[in-house]
Amino acid sequence: MTETLFRLDIWRPARPDRQLFYAGRDDDKLSVIELHEDHLHEQAYSWNIREDVWSDKAASRIRDMLTTDFDCSLPPEIRSFNKMKDVVSELGNYLVDESKRQWQSCLQPVRQDDPNNVFQIQPLLSLYHHLKWLCEVFCNVPGASVTVR
Repeated sequence: MTETLFRLDIWRPARPDRQLFYAGRDDDKLSVIELHEDHLHEQAYSWNIREDVWSDKAASRIRDMLTTDFDCSLPPEIRSFNKMKDVVSELGNYLVDESKRQWQSCLQPVRQDDPNNVFQIQPLLSLYHHLKWLCEVFCNVPGASVTVR
C-alpha cells in the first residue's frame, strides 16, 4: 500500500443536535462553560493524494503555500476558502505554460487484476482541477475551512 503524500481536509462549524458543555477553568475553580458553535468543527470532506504532484521548484513553492497557509495549527478563519482561491489562481497561472504539465503513470491500475495497466495522468493539472472544484463546492459554506498536511 502506498503512503499518503498530501492530505486535504475541509471543515465546517459543527451543528450538534443538542447543547454541549465542557469543563473550563476560571480563577482556579472548575466551572461549566457553554460551548459555542464556532469552537467545534466537523470534517466535511477528506482527500488523500498518493501521487507525487510536485514536479519542480516552482510547484514546490505552491506546495509550501498550501502546507503553511492551511496548517492545522492555524485558526479556521485564517484557513478560509478565500485564501484557497488565491492558491488555485496561482496554480492556474503556473499551469498556463504547457511544459509544466508532465505526464506520468498513475499508481492506481486500470484494473485490479492487471497492475501493469495503469492510467497516464498529469498530476499537477489534476490537482488544480480538484482544488478548483472544491472551491466551487465549499466556498459558500459558512465557516468552512481547509487543512493541508
